[in-house]
Amino acid sequence: MREAVVDTALALLINTPLNFAFIAFAFHVDMSALETSVWLTFIFTVLAVMRKYWLRMKFYKKYG
Repeated sequence: MREAVVDTALALLINTPLNFAFIAFAFHVDMSALETSVWLTFIFTVLAVMRKYWLRMKFYKKYG
């Protein structure tokens, strides 16, 4: 349970400012809604996998 809460809190802290920045960038370069959606989905999926792997390793080292 602790790992899930920490992961969700980290995701909120990381993704919220990134989302604002990426949306601003998408508007700046005139991306369509579809392009923006695909681009953000890809970026946030990659970041989620990296974050979850890193956090899983931290919890594994600490709690075995």
